[in-house]
Amino acid sequence: MTALRLAGYSENGNDYEKVLLRNPKIQAAIKMLQKNYERSVVASRQKVLEGFLEAIEQAKMMSDPAVQIAGWREIGKMCGYYAPEVKEVNINVGAKRVISQLEVMSDDQLLDLIEKDQQAIEGTARLVAEEDQKRSDG
Repeated sequence: MTALRLAGYSENGNDYEKVLLRNPKIQAAIKMLQKNYERSVVASRQKVLEGFLEAIEQAKMMSDPAVQIAGWREIGKMCGYYAPEVKEVNINVGAKRVISQLEVMSDDQLLDLIEKDQQAIEGTARLVAEEDQKRSDG
């Protein structure tokens, strides 16, 4: 008699494995068994890390840089240093505000504005940018 039948499932070829592995109780049982196994073989992240460090030291004494690099690479993987980097992009909303104000003006209005007070345009944009910077810092 198979384990599937003993667990109360029919053996008609359905894919019960995927269904069972999604069950939270089964996932918890698997984790518990993995922890028990770790304890029984006295394996842990700390033990593995210590083993890598010992191997790296031996590679140093034997002047084998390739083995040292491989050991450090494995430690880097364990520590998560090879995980994808998350980049944060900040968009200056103040500049968009100034641009949107300028976009609604006609060509003649823009030319008049430029001719009258070029420094005012630059100053306004600078003030808006400074305000946004203060808000994001504070």
